[in-house]
Parts: sequence; structure tokens; C-alpha cells
Amino acid sequence: MQSIAENRLDTLVLRGETARLLGKLYYMAGRQTTGAGAYRDLYEELRQSVITQGTRSSNGIEGIVVDEHRYLELMKNKVQPSARNEKLIVGYRDTLDYIHSEHERIEVTPETIKNLHLRIHAKTGDIAGQFRQEDNVIEREEAGVRTIVYKPSPWRLVESQVTELCRQYNRLHGSPDTDEFLLMAGFILDFTCIHPFMDGNGRVSRLLTTLLAYKAGFEVVRYISHERLVDETRPAYYYALTESSRNWQRGQHHWLPWLDYITHTFIEAHRELEARLAGAGQEKGYQSRRIREVITHELPTQFTIADILEKLPSASRPTINRVLGQMREAKEIETGRAGPRAFYRKLSVLDRR
Repeated sequence: MQSIAENRLDTLVLRGETARLLGKLYYMAGRQTTGAGAYRDLYEELRQSVITQGTRSSNGIEGIVVDEHRYLELMKNKVQPSARNEKLIVGYRDTLDYIHSEHERIEVTPETIKNLHLRIHAKTGDIAGQFRQEDNVIEREEAGVRTIVYKPSPWRLVESQVTELCRQYNRLHGSPDTDEFLLMAGFILDFTCIHPFMDGNGRVSRLLTTLLAYKAGFEVVRYISHERLVDETRPAYYYALTESSRNWQRGQHHWLPWLDYITHTFIEAHRELEARLAGAGQEKGYQSRRIREVITHELPTQFTIADILEKLPSASRPTINRVLGQMREAKEIETGRAGPRAFYRKLSVLDRR
């Protein structure tokens, strides 16, 4: 709305550093390969991990966390969510998967935004999918002192502002004169400043980022979790939003800090994807290394071969068995039970002595 209002994108003045960053991003996006060919297996692995990483990070930013073992069980649908945090995590997982699967058919409308909010709260029983009916403020607490950092739009304006934001997006999207990345960045900033829900705005904004990135042609979000990159740079994320939201209500805000931040984030996503592809192409024994990494860092203490295949569906059983044998010899794991129902157990450093 305020950032993508009539002629606002056309009159946006980019300083040299911002223009340089955008140029770098467009160059890297232009070199991105598809998910086919020699790297098909790696692309599939990344596609699956982006749901797990994105769900963990986007919820973690908001303090919605569970025990790591329990989290992995929830991600694999091995247990039903019980506590509220677990229900929110599963709701986000399902909604993120929905966007990755159906992004081409999802329209950018107020109803879609409400639906995303409803989906992430689907298992909680909360009243969700409705814009707020009261005013609120965004506060931050440091050293026990709470400070108001932003006052979002009055609640009576929320419906009309979100409607206008979507109208402006749809007016500009697909036009040959529109920079789709700028449109995406401006939309997310405006949505965040409107803050249409009493709770869940951050998570919905990151879901919308995934959706709009697809529509802008930035397929990197299919393979690299932008939520994780935001989680890893939280101070910069909050700083950019705080700086760019000043005077937003009057349309006198400067959204270059936010634009610089989100551009940096997508550059890093492309850089990480390129590094993963380069590693797969140059390193012999890539699959063996990935199997070992998954066992060490992504599986619970007790695991099965089926757990490995769920993370790495393209891994061959002979390679898995070879890695398991090597790890047994190194006393990194032990066999808990042999036979058709075999499972393995990771050993701590103390266990290996």
C-alpha cells in the first residue's frame, strides 16, 4: 500500500549500494539451474528439508519451540500434536507445504491472507482467520524494560488497507514495467506495518514471502529456507523493519533498510544453493557424507534405515549400510536390534571410551 502505492515503485530512488545488491541478486537468480539433471537427488533433498527448516525457524523466531526429538517426530507425523506449541508448529508445517505445492493457484487477496492465518492455527481451536478488532502495539523487552517500537494501523483501517494492498499488488504484478522483487519486498513491508492480526503476523509475513517469491520467479525458496536465514540474522531483521516502518502511516517512510535486508537474504539463499550444488559436483562420496551428516545432526538418538530414507529418499541401501558399518567400527553408533526391525543408536563421546 504505502510502499507500492500508485507510482511509488516508479519513483523509488535507489542508492548505489542498494542498486549494486539488486544487480547481484538478479545476476545470481539468472544463473540458477533447474531441479533436473545430475543434481536431481540433491534438489529433492533440499526441497524436503526446506519445510523442516522453515517451520522450525519461523516458529522459533516467535518463541514457539519444542524439544528437538519431539519436533522431528512431529515433522514425520509419527505423533499427534498435544501442547499448543506443537499444534502451531504442525499448522505452520502444513501451511508451508500447501504454499510450496499450490503457489501457482493461490491468489493474493485478503481472503488468502486470512486463510493462511486460519491454517497455521487450525489445530489450536483459536479464533483465527479474522483481522483484529482492536488496536495493538508492538513492544520489545530489553533488560526487563518494555518499549513500544511501533504502533500499527488502527483496527478500523485494517480491512480497507489490506484490500488496497492486494489491489495494488495485483495491478502491478505481471506488468513488464514492474520489478517483481521490489513489489514483493514492498508488499511484505506494508503487510507488516498494517499488522492485521492480533497474533501471528510475523509467521504469516514469512509465508507470504514464500508465496510472493514464487510469483516473482525466485524459485530458490523451493530449496533454501529464507525463514532459517532470517532466524540466523534476527537483529538485522528487526532493525530493518524498525527503521523502514518509521512514519509509514503518513507515507513518509524510507524502506531502503528493509529492501537492503531482504535483498541480502535472497543473495545468501542463492549463494548457499550454489555452494551445495558445487559441493555435490566436486566431492566424491557426496551421498556417503550426506548420510553421515543426517545421522549425526538430523536424526534422534535411536533411528532406523527408514528414518534415513525419509530424509534422503534417493540414497541407496548399499551406501547406507556401508556408512552404518563405518560408523559402527568408529563406535559412533551401535546396533540396537538386528533383523527386519533393526534400529540403531547414536553413541556419545563418553559411550565410545
